[in-house]
Amino acid sequence: MPQLAGVLILTGQADAIDYHAKNFVHADLTNREFNRLQNERGESLLGFALKAANQSPKTAKEPSSLKILQALLSHNPNLLKLEIVHTLGQSEDQIAALAGQSVIIDDRNRRCIEVMNRELAAGHKNLGIFYGAAHFPDMEKRLLEQGFMQVKKEWFTAWEIPKPQPKSQPKPG
Repeated sequence: MPQLAGVLILTGQADAIDYHAKNFVHADLTNREFNRLQNERGESLLGFALKAANQSPKTAKEPSSLKILQALLSHNPNLLKLEIVHTLGQSEDQIAALAGQSVIIDDRNRRCIEVMNRELAAGHKNLGIFYGAAHFPDMEKRLLEQGFMQVKKEWFTAWEIPKPQPKSQPKPG
C-alpha cells in the first residue's frame, strides 16, 4: 500500500501519525496476537481479500486496466484517482460483505472496545477511536449494544481530485 500512496500522492497513515505520542493508547492486537489468531483460525490477509472480492456485489464498476496503465504511465495521480473513484464509491457494499467473524475485523474491534472501556473506567472522557472504514459497521454495532448513541456524523475529505482544466484553444490567426 505505501507504493500506491506514493503514486496517488497521498500520505500514508503510518507516515503522518505519531503513534508514540503521550496521549495515544494502543488499542489493537499486537502483531504476534494477530498472527497467532489468524493461524489458529486458518485465516490470512489474502484469504480475507479474496472473500471480500467474492462476496461484493457484482454491480460494482471495475476500473479499466487500460486507463489505469495510461494513468500510471502519465505520472498524473489525478488520472488514477479518477479511474478508481467509482470502485471506491461502492465501498459500503464491499465493507458489508466483510461482516462476520474474522481476526482482522471482529477480534481487533473487540480489543479496541476492551481498551476503550478500560480508559473510560480510568476516568478518561475524551477518547477517539482511530480505525479504517471496514471496522465501522461492527464498531458501531458494539457501541450501540453498550448503550452509546450516535449524536453526530461528520465526513471529512480524504482526498480531492481537481477537475481537469479545459485545454486552451489556439487563437485564430
